[in-house]
Formats: sequence, structure tokens, C-alpha cells
Amino acid sequence: MCNKADHHGQNELMRDLRDIAGRRAVIESVATQGRGIPELYEALTS
Repeated sequence: MCNKADHHGQNELMRDLRDIAGRRAVIESVATQGRGIPELYEALTS
């Protein structure tokens, strides 16, 4: 989970998180815009 995906440096952070996470999902979100919230909900409830 990477909230505030609209901030500077987000691309590098996501790359690093994906490297660390391996096969696990890494979800980007911008809560103030509602972006990524449905994907997060789905990941948590599946």
C-alpha cells in the first residue's frame, strides 16, 4: 500500500516496494481523490 501516490518520489518508492513485496500486491492510492480505494478494498476482502 502506497498512499499519497501523487507526491514527489512516488515512482521510486513504488519500484522499491514492488521489489521488496515480490509476488504480493502493492496498491497505489490517493485518498483525497478516491484513487486506489476500490483496489485496496478488494485486496483486503479477497
